[in-house]
Amino acid sequence: MAIAKIDEALALLHMLEDKGLNSDIGLYNVIIDGTGKNEDLDSAKEFFDGLPLKGLKPNVQTYTVLINGLCLNMQFNEAKVYSVKMEEDGCLTNSVTYKVIAQGFLKGDKCNEVVPILKEMVERGFTPDSSTFELLLDQLPSEGQDSSLMDMIRKFGPGKKE
Repeated sequence: MAIAKIDEALALLHMLEDKGLNSDIGLYNVIIDGTGKNEDLDSAKEFFDGLPLKGLKPNVQTYTVLINGLCLNMQFNEAKVYSVKMEEDGCLTNSVTYKVIAQGFLKGDKCNEVVPILKEMVERGFTPDSSTFELLLDQLPSEGQDSSLMDMIRKFGPGKKE
């Protein structure tokens, strides 16, 4: 989302807030997503953290767009913190959230942290998609053919069954 579009979205949000029409979590999801993608993580977290004050509860999409913004901006420790908070708040991680986390960590060369994420994903009944496996394959030359990433590909790659 371009900065001009974020400014327009924020203006709309403020107008809706002024009229008392700010009770739609979807609107905040768009704002959090846009600010995160535009490297304004302070605003993204501020909007997220302010949701309870507005009587809103973050849903899986809210957490996912925030975690995605954090991963895009290489804030992996904070992404993990919000992932844990998500579960603590009773909001279950879905396949999209796992994909965002796994792909973010792979793109950030955090390969050693991806295997446990993928294992948890599979244990919870979700399967990594082809784009996640493509990122895994891209990491193999730097990790070596006997790496835990290769084991994940062998075990859970396309066409494999547990």
